[in-house]
Formats: sequence, structure tokens, C-alpha cells
Amino acid sequence: MKKDKVLEAFQKLGKVLMAPVLILPIAGILVGVGSAFSNPNLIKLAPFLGSSFFTYFFTIMKEAGNVVNNHIPVIFAISIAYGFAKAEKGTAALSGFLGYMTMNTVMGTFLTLRGTITPDELPNRSKRHIGRYYVGYRCFWGDFNWSFS
Repeated sequence: MKKDKVLEAFQKLGKVLMAPVLILPIAGILVGVGSAFSNPNLIKLAPFLGSSFFTYFFTIMKEAGNVVNNHIPVIFAISIAYGFAKAEKGTAALSGFLGYMTMNTVMGTFLTLRGTITPDELPNRSKRHIGRYYVGYRCFWGDFNWSFS
């Protein structure tokens, strides 16, 4: 009986994670096509691709795909909350989003107050992203002090 519950839980997890994973190939195609046709080397071979229409079209296509790529953690947070909710799925999805953003903001504020990291070190200087970057950095590099000089 216990084995069936474990299998059922993993099947539910697989279904929940399927939605965000299905979005990734579409985003990849948009970014790939947009990047390929706005490549300077290709524009030299086919100069008509350098016209403003094609430049706008392929740049917009690339940026549309990057919306998904830049927000993968949010998409997963919403999908997991939505998929595991038994009722009021919209409320669960909103709660998943707010929980994710609150976690990043609180971690960013805490790390800023401790002096571990400053918003000036980020491209957009936003505290809500500091936590995500710092945790990713610590998970990848650990507590090692790597020197690349």
C-alpha cells in the first residue's frame, strides 16, 4: 500500500512539472530563430535581413522567448502550487508566486543588511534578485575561495 502512495505522489509530481517543461522548447525555438536571423554574419550573407522590419521582427521573437527563460523559477513556483492544489487553484498559483518573490526579497534584504552582497553588484540593482543570485553562487561555488588570477 505504501509503495502505491509513493508512486502516486511521483506521478502527480511528474504531471505538475510537465506544464513548465513543455513551454521550454517553444521558448528555445523563439530564441534560436530570433538569434540566428539577427546574427551579423548571416546579415552579411543576406543583407535584406538587416532591414528594420526583419531586425524588429527577430529581436522581438528572441525577447519573447527570453521571457520564459528569464522567469523559469517563477513559472515552476506557480505550476507547482497550481498543480498540487485540490481547490482554489488560482489562489494557490498566486500564493506560489508571492511566496517565491517574498523569499527572494527577504533573502536579498538580509544579505544586504549583513553586507554579504550589495545591490550595486547586480545589473538591475534590485534586492529581490540578490537572494536568487547569491544562493545560486553559493550552491555552485560553495564556500571555496576560487582565485582566477
